[in-house]
Amino acid sequence: MTNPNEIVDYIKLFLEFCLNHPYVSVPVAFILMLGLAAHFFETVKKFVEFIFGIQRNGTRTQKALMWTGFASILALSIASPYIAERFARPKPIIQTKPGKVLAKDFVVTWDYKTEASQTVSFEVLISDRSAAGKNYSYPSKTPYFKVRERGKLGIQVRAIGSNWHSAYSDAIDVEVYDNSVDRIRAKRQMVVAVHQDNSDGLFCFLDPETSDYDGFDIDLIKLIAEKLQIRYGLTELNIVKSFVKWPEIIEEPNKYDVDFSIASISINDERQKTVLFSKPYWETEIALMQRADRVKGHGALVTLRDLKDLKIGVHKGTTAVDFLNRIKAEQAPTIEIKPLDNNPALFGWLENETISALAYDYARTLAERANRPNLVSRKFDRKEFHVDTEYYGIAFAMLNQKLRQDINQILANEKATISKIMTDRMKGLQRRIALAAPA
Repeated sequence: MTNPNEIVDYIKLFLEFCLNHPYVSVPVAFILMLGLAAHFFETVKKFVEFIFGIQRNGTRTQKALMWTGFASILALSIASPYIAERFARPKPIIQTKPGKVLAKDFVVTWDYKTEASQTVSFEVLISDRSAAGKNYSYPSKTPYFKVRERGKLGIQVRAIGSNWHSAYSDAIDVEVYDNSVDRIRAKRQMVVAVHQDNSDGLFCFLDPETSDYDGFDIDLIKLIAEKLQIRYGLTELNIVKSFVKWPEIIEEPNKYDVDFSIASISINDERQKTVLFSKPYWETEIALMQRADRVKGHGALVTLRDLKDLKIGVHKGTTAVDFLNRIKAEQAPTIEIKPLDNNPALFGWLENETISALAYDYARTLAERANRPNLVSRKFDRKEFHVDTEYYGIAFAMLNQKLRQDINQILANEKATISKIMTDRMKGLQRRIALAAPA
């Protein structure tokens, strides 16, 4: 059997010979072309004989298939320029991102690349996803359009050229409302961002019996939902709780997926640059948590002398970070600040003494002490330190002034109820701390 590699080598040698001897290559190429032409005509001749053979002697089925094939080839030949032009034609690309949007003026924008000499107009196609059959069409001369419809919408753009040829964009799905109040009323649903605490008992934790969130934050959410349902005249108002990591939860309302965030978020000037806050619903201050066996003989309050050479852990993104940085810069340069981005790891460091103390909101230390009897928490001595009172608030997107106003009214009207809910939970934790304390 002939070796294919040998054939390739012979062809290479022949081509090199032709390149080096052009007087031979010209007649050789001519002979090859004659051979190819002869082969082509021979093939055409056989094909024509085959066609006439079927026409004269073929069955009806064979003839029908043959002429169907001819008709298909002819139709494809006629349609192919139009098909090629259509697939090569650019289509509008919608720049607006799909998803949930809160905006009084919602504008969809798109990009369309075409020749400068061509005049193009657009048609904006809007379908109401929440009501089957409702479709809207609007003309536009510009690559942007202000959408008036609200709710769950499907949006598509059609570009129409001066030759009446058109191209459609891919459709996007958006959910659009002017603000959270309109969305709550329309959907009868309130979506709240929550953050689970490190230990159960106080603000927000997972109840093992119900596999649902429990705690003061949840009590407050339920109270707000109950009062908003009455205020907005709704027959029902469902609560959807969305878990969000810290510190992302602070600005989660700006994504418009939730109506507000509640997670023991301290109000400060820096955070108020990006989100709105409700009136304070609780207050606390920074405290220091340590192993009980490391603070024997120390006073009930943390003094400057207590901080010498301490390695203090702190959760990234909390106000405790700023508090410790100020103390280190102004009063206690020997402390070492160890930031970490999750509480379980921080408390693990405290237990194995990777750190010697942990800065934490005092109100939240109660839940930790109830679950970790070997830890104690102490407030900072205000005679030695400048300690700011921390005020917890509910965080909203900047455009949700109306919802904030309504919830502020609820917080004011229900101040006594809210205080009792928190006091009862804190008393329960204090009883657990007393029972867990070593004899």
